[in-house]
Amino acid sequence: SPSACSLALSAAALMSHPWAYPPQYPQPYPPYALPPAQTPPPPTIESWLEGVKPGYGAKYASYFNEIADDLDDVAHASDATVAKLRAALERDQVKDCPRDRLLDAVASLHDRRAAPMAIENGPPAPPVAA
Repeated sequence: SPSACSLALSAAALMSHPWAYPPQYPQPYPPYALPPAQTPPPPTIESWLEGVKPGYGAKYASYFNEIADDLDDVAHASDATVAKLRAALERDQVKDCPRDRLLDAVASLHDRRAAPMAIENGPPAPPVAA
């Protein structure tokens, strides 16, 4: 025979069930709703540089940290700021191929930043016939 403790426990378990009567409030509505989507944190300068080429994060992050606080700042860097980055890389005699790869990666960030505007504005207008 069941003990009084197990009967009390099972009654409490039944009352806490979502479809128990009387209904337990507050209940999530709708009951099948998914939790809000979690946006991943933006990549750091170091992790982005590792994506450019393994080892670049540790080797070249200090150059980017001189001109920017985060990757969004790098993506919005002006031409003058990119020129400062190029000058710092040349000053420290970074080899041509890594320097070119780093500057191409910055240019790629700028292209991705500009791409949504190009899509929103539609294709360019056709040339006017003269």
